[in-house]
Parts: sequence; structure tokens; C-alpha cells
Amino acid sequence: MKFLRHALSASALLVVATLASAQPAPIKPGLWQMRMEQDNPEMAARMREAETQMKNMPPEARKQMEAMMKQHGVNISTPGEIKMCLSQEQLSQEGWQGRRDDSSGCKNDTTRSGNTWKFHTVCPAPHKSQTDGEATFVSPERYTVKSTTTTGEGAEAKTMKMSVVSTWLGADCGDIKPIQPPKKK
Repeated sequence: MKFLRHALSASALLVVATLASAQPAPIKPGLWQMRMEQDNPEMAARMREAETQMKNMPPEARKQMEAMMKQHGVNISTPGEIKMCLSQEQLSQEGWQGRRDDSSGCKNDTTRSGNTWKFHTVCPAPHKSQTDGEATFVSPERYTVKSTTTTGEGAEAKTMKMSVVSTWLGADCGDIKPIQPPKKK
């Protein structure tokens, strides 16, 4: 389950890094479904293992875990997909402005050209990583993200490529709370 939490955190940070710009995100607030694919077989196997562990939990424990994740803005009821709630405040210029450096010490740089935003994120130890990516906003109800992340350094360095297709499901997030971006230090 620890891996699952890290994978979900990474996915949430990917969204935050993509949207962490001084400009409003050109998407609708509400419930979003993100379908992720990655080229790292080890990471994909770990994700499948975590999904299996979740599926095999006693019903009460699984329900408790799902409730906790919903309180943090994430639902993973379908393998390979997560659902996240993004509020209007989060997507507004005022909501994202000034949040380029989060509480983990990560530094985010975002550039925008038309409907494409490119981002570069560098995070210090103990979770040292560097991510380069590109988000393309196809419409207010759909966007894609492609990213390459390198973690660790030297012989320990690992690189993972990920692609995400996000689809707006509706304005009502139901019982999923809006995801909270990292707080500025």
C-alpha cells in the first residue's frame, strides 16, 4: 500500500506541476478521470500488485482506504485509472499563482505556447527527481500529458516515461474532495 500511496502522490504532483502556472488552467473544474500508461515494466508491475492488494483487502479495510483517498482527492476504483476533483479556485489564476515551489522543496518551471504547456520540475533528496513534460489542452474537457522522470542519481538512477489522458466527467465530484496542491514553503 505504501507504493500505491507514492504512485498516487506522483500522479497528483504531475497534475499540480502541469497546472502550476501563473495563468488559469484552460479546463473545467469538477471530476476528472485520468488514464495512465507508463513504459517502466517494474513500475507497471508494482502498480498492478498494489491494485491486487487493494482488491484483496477485507471489505471493511478497503472501504476505509478508499474513503481516506477520497478525502485527499483521489479515487482509484478502476485499474490504471484515477479520478480526481479539481475546484474552480484551484484552476484559477489566483489559486495557482505563486505555487511554483511546493513544501517538498520542488522547483517548477512552466512555459505556455497556445494550448501546450511545457514543464520542468526538480525535487531535492530524499525524493530526488527531475521531470520534463508537456501538457496539451485539447478542449476544456480533455487534456493529455507526456512526461519523463528520472529519479536517483548515478548507477541508482531510473527513468520512467508516462502518458496521461484526462477526461472531464462532470461538475459534480460526488464524495471525492478537491485535491489540494502542495503548500508553499
